[in-house]
Amino acid sequence: MPSIPISVLLNGFQPVRRSTSSISISALLNPLPNEQVGDQRAEHRPVNDSLQRSLLHTNYKLNRQTMLSRVYEYPPNAILEYPDSGNTADELVGHLFEMTPDMWDSPAMDFAYSRGEPRGHDKHISTCPLLIDSRTGDMVPCKVKHSTCQGIKICPFYEIDEEQWHHSSATRDQLRTRMHYSKEQQTEFASPRRDVFEKTSAYLTALIRVGCTSESNKSNDEYSPPAAVLEARMTLRRGYPEKPNRCTGRLLFRLDFEGNPYIQLNRDHFFDNTIGNGRFNLEYLEAVLTADQDEIERIESEAQLEGFGPKTMCHTALNNSAQRHSCPSTHRDVSDGTLKQPLLISLECHCVFREYVPWEEYRPFCPYILITSKGVHSHPIPLPEKTPRLVKVELEKLFRQLEVDLADMTPRKFMRHPIIQSYLSTRYPMFRNPVISDLHISLSNRSHLKVYIDHAKKMHFPEGTGWQGLLYIKAQQDELLEPMDQYLRVMLEIPDAEVDDDEDDVPEDQALVSKGKPLRIAICMTPAASKRLIETQYLQSDIGFKRIVGFYEFEIASLDRHSNTSAYLRVLSRVIPIIRIGLYVQDLARSIPQKLDYHEQGRFIQDLDAYDHLRRFLTLCTTHLYRNIRNRSVSEEVKNAMRSLICITHNNWEQTLEFIQMEGEEGKNWVLDKESSKFAFAGMCWQKSFIPLEIWKARLRESNVVEVVHANVNMEGKKCTLVGGWYKGRHYDIMKQRFLVNREDFGIRESYKSKHPYENAMKNAKRKSYSRRRNLFREDSKIEAHNLKILALHQKWVKAHNRLTEHFERLHPSSSSSNYMPSQSAIAAYEKARAQEEKVREAYRIQVKVGEALGGTGSGKLKVDLEADTGETSSPAPLFKVPGRTHPVEVFYTQEPEPDYVEAAIRTVLIIHRAEDPGDILIFLTGEEEIGRLVGPLVCIPLYSSLPPQQQQHIFDAAPKPTTPDGPPGRKVIVSTNIAETSLTIDGIVYVVDPGFSKQKVYNPRIQVELLLVSPISKASAQQQAGRAGRTRPGKYFRLYTEKDFKEKLTRRK
Repeated sequence: MPSIPISVLLNGFQPVRRSTSSISISALLNPLPNEQVGDQRAEHRPVNDSLQRSLLHTNYKLNRQTMLSRVYEYPPNAILEYPDSGNTADELVGHLFEMTPDMWDSPAMDFAYSRGEPRGHDKHISTCPLLIDSRTGDMVPCKVKHSTCQGIKICPFYEIDEEQWHHSSATRDQLRTRMHYSKEQQTEFASPRRDVFEKTSAYLTALIRVGCTSESNKSNDEYSPPAAVLEARMTLRRGYPEKPNRCTGRLLFRLDFEGNPYIQLNRDHFFDNTIGNGRFNLEYLEAVLTADQDEIERIESEAQLEGFGPKTMCHTALNNSAQRHSCPSTHRDVSDGTLKQPLLISLECHCVFREYVPWEEYRPFCPYILITSKGVHSHPIPLPEKTPRLVKVELEKLFRQLEVDLADMTPRKFMRHPIIQSYLSTRYPMFRNPVISDLHISLSNRSHLKVYIDHAKKMHFPEGTGWQGLLYIKAQQDELLEPMDQYLRVMLEIPDAEVDDDEDDVPEDQALVSKGKPLRIAICMTPAASKRLIETQYLQSDIGFKRIVGFYEFEIASLDRHSNTSAYLRVLSRVIPIIRIGLYVQDLARSIPQKLDYHEQGRFIQDLDAYDHLRRFLTLCTTHLYRNIRNRSVSEEVKNAMRSLICITHNNWEQTLEFIQMEGEEGKNWVLDKESSKFAFAGMCWQKSFIPLEIWKARLRESNVVEVVHANVNMEGKKCTLVGGWYKGRHYDIMKQRFLVNREDFGIRESYKSKHPYENAMKNAKRKSYSRRRNLFREDSKIEAHNLKILALHQKWVKAHNRLTEHFERLHPSSSSSNYMPSQSAIAAYEKARAQEEKVREAYRIQVKVGEALGGTGSGKLKVDLEADTGETSSPAPLFKVPGRTHPVEVFYTQEPEPDYVEAAIRTVLIIHRAEDPGDILIFLTGEEEIGRLVGPLVCIPLYSSLPPQQQQHIFDAAPKPTTPDGPPGRKVIVSTNIAETSLTIDGIVYVVDPGFSKQKVYNPRIQVELLLVSPISKASAQQQAGRAGRTRPGKYFRLYTEKDFKEKLTRRK
């Protein structure tokens, strides 16, 4: 159909000829530059709907019985919404429309007035003096049809003003005046009390209208609602039968044992205890549900005085063609006193329209249609809700241009579509930001626009946009195209009974999708891509789930590294677990003659299961693996251990898995997930797979090709219907194929990037460097925050300690007598200060542990403070001063290496206790666990870094006193880690026992983790430990290893 210039009513556009009520089609679509500029667009003042008309006749005699008081002539493609009618019941007005050869739809279809019964057509041949054959000058035979204005629908409580209703002509300005008046009436009495009351009334009406949707309970007949309510529900169903055995319960207003209100319907069928949250007027709710007529009358009368409520007048008026049948507002029916949404009533109108249309063979020589309007309209002006026929034609043209996007089109997408925006900008160059309602005001209603969009979808996709719609496209392809020219290659629908899914292999979410549904598969591929796929060396696959609702998009991409080209195969399916690829290869292997496997001698390829086949050709994307590991809630050491499994060979595979599982549930779940998939580890480590090493090294380690394809095609649209996704995928694949051909034939790339491996390597190096710097910066930020926090805690600790000292001095003043008793308030203040000091001290200790955990992190620019550096000489921590000097130390060695150094240490301590002179004992062990095993009947004191400071101070306690005045003194045994090795002098230590081991940080370069491992100490550490025995007097140092081991196996330094 050729393009038809249309004349449309526009918001914010004023015609040149203001004195008339019409505008030409050419002026509307191609306005003069001075018609509207500047700020006039913002006024949104629509013009009258009638276009440039001219008064052709007055008192024109149409026939011997019909006289037309006025006859107006309209140019081609005119749009008339409010035609003039007679000023009396018998007066007629004629409207003569010039038609175009390609548009003979009746102009009466554009009238805002609804037309209907009584209607009909004349059975005899009629003629009209205004319809003349241009060749002969004779009147042409006409078809005459007549219809009656149907008026409008109003609420029975509408404010009646018949004098304002009656009209013989109408304009948009008059309609605007009526709408503004109605709005002013509604907003005049606006108040929060009105809003709450209207919400309450609407809630009640909804409950009464819906009723109980449960099945009937015969034992609850006493709760049946009034007959008026049941009758109202039947009326609202408009003839539709009620569900059988439906409950007819009554709404009840009740209070629970705490006095909270709730609404219950027929006992437990409906329950709402949220009404007491302040949304509703509880007094009105209770009065209505308990049928308290006096209270209802009082509340509604008070509301009426304030201008709202069910007793006030209504302003609801709708076109007769509107689908709504009841008033949206709630009113009180005066006849039976019920609260309801009354049915709208139709205001009759006796205005009659008569159309004179030439016979079809005479239309080229008499291109006119005459429409007469008789009588006065006895109703308010209807709303301009009809879209003119010429605008519909333009919409159809636009829909045809939206073929790729039409299947997924919505009103909002249509309004913002680039094709629509371009069309509107071309149509209305005088508007800064034209919108679809500038085409016609009825298109402001998105639901109305959706009707035309759905109609266009029905025309273009007669079988819908789902699976049946795609089957229809497949049938059209099979009929019109050769097999090798088709894009939609295969469509399969496998019944659910034939889908052989192993429940252990299919993820739970995918199993739920396919449960009870057939497996549907559609394979899409261009012919050119088929050839590229056959000749490819490397394949990548990925599953997309965002593009098509209800379907997964399993995409296989091929890459030719020598030409940097790729091809794509799209498989649309409800569920495609990766195991199905292995099952397919297994079936393929069974279809060929029996053959030994290349990798496992003694096995035939027919005997391999699906996972065995996957281990021979499948690898996983390392980028995704690293990303998933990074997002795990585990420590960095465990993350590095996980990353170490992505390798060619691994020497400590089982130990690494055990180390990961020691992290807790997160680590255990990660290992379990990989082991349950049965092929994940083979896709991560070459040692676990059967892929040749050369191919493994040359493979693509990331799925960038197919990821880019998915990202690009997702830009075409997400959450598409199946047909819409097919159209967009075909459009993208054809476009991509042409780009590849242009590159191969003429060397024109898609971008200035060459995609050389150097560029990719450079990009990856920059990305890793940036990621590393970002992580270091994040760790530096944590260190800085820790340093600030530990400084603040130290300052709090100083203040708390000083406050505690002050309160202690008040309790024990130096000038007090021996019988001095402090007051209860002083004691309470001291206890409060002591508790506060302990609280701050504990927070300080916890923050020190945080700092210890931050050790070894960051860029190295910031130092982790384990104690506040304030420059102050005073400190709240107790200061112990033990004078000491170096005395001679006698060193002893074992004759043979000790198999269990902990037992040897215990044995040595006992020997010292029995045979040596008095003196305290210091034993060096590796950690808290061994120290706990050793501390026994003697006064044994543990010492390690995580021990609370109060307990660490016990190492400075005196040794136990003798049990008898002349008996030997007791001993204290300090069992410590190597923190007592340097910078610490403990009074009384004479004997030192050294097992020769300590826990030291050892860096594992494979897993990139620093581990605390039990390792031999160095000679320097041994010398430091020996020095602990001679700080206060001559001592003895017992080494639980041979002198040979000391000289040959111990390193010089740590």
